[in-house]
Amino acid sequence: MKKLERFCPLCGTKEILHGNTLCSACAALKAGFAFKDIVVTICACCGKFLLRHKWVESETVEGAVASIALEKIKCEIKHYEIKHEEYPRLEILPRIPDKTINPGLDSEFNIDVSVGEERYSVPATIRGTVCPYCSKQETPYFEGVLQLRNPTRELLSYVRKDIAENQSRGIFISKEIQQPDGVDFQISSNKYLRALGKRLQVRFMGEFKESPRLFTRSRQTSKDVYRLSVYFRLRPYAIGQVVKKGEREIKITSIGKRVHGSDRKTGKKVFLE
Repeated sequence: MKKLERFCPLCGTKEILHGNTLCSACAALKAGFAFKDIVVTICACCGKFLLRHKWVESETVEGAVASIALEKIKCEIKHYEIKHEEYPRLEILPRIPDKTINPGLDSEFNIDVSVGEERYSVPATIRGTVCPYCSKQETPYFEGVLQLRNPTRELLSYVRKDIAENQSRGIFISKEIQQPDGVDFQISSNKYLRALGKRLQVRFMGEFKESPRLFTRSRQTSKDVYRLSVYFRLRPYAIGQVVKKGEREIKITSIGKRVHGSDRKTGKKVFLE
């Protein structure tokens, strides 16, 4: 005997669980379990997702889906006498399809939701895209320039590693320009560049200068847009090093905005720079 397919009388779907007369989504709506369209927009490059008009990091796709679902689902089940502190807790279990997230492609799936003893399944969509941060990579876009002078391998390695560790925040080098006495890095963020320059000054005890320059005016905000230049020159000295200045031998005692030392013969304090 041919098995009869069970259709939901409200939406026409065949997905009716055993013992139910409606599909899970329609049963949820009828019980007062309201939900808006659940569309989870995820960057296919870095994995960030769009939450309240901001790009937010998430360790897993499931975490991103749960965050959006909690924003979109509202429980108004009538047979609960609900006070605010007794509001039934929603438990979200996404059933995400085993597919690669690609820009411009949508993947439909269901989310299992438990509230109290009630369990429902609601439809959702994962929308692949590229976030504004990732879309700027591999482009000439930059906000500021880090000008390194007299850099050592240690200094260059530190800068490249720090930028790589902040890549998920949209930090990247758009171009490297070799100079006779160093290198210029065109960097995507002025805010990050300013903080990096201050860290270099503390860690490597070099000469540090900032110089913002008016670049353009934003059409959206009508505010001036500046490009920042951060100059960092690594001084060729080390604390304890003995250098000659004319006929005198100077022992380096401290390196800050200026290089301090003491005359080895007289003991007097002197400035080298």
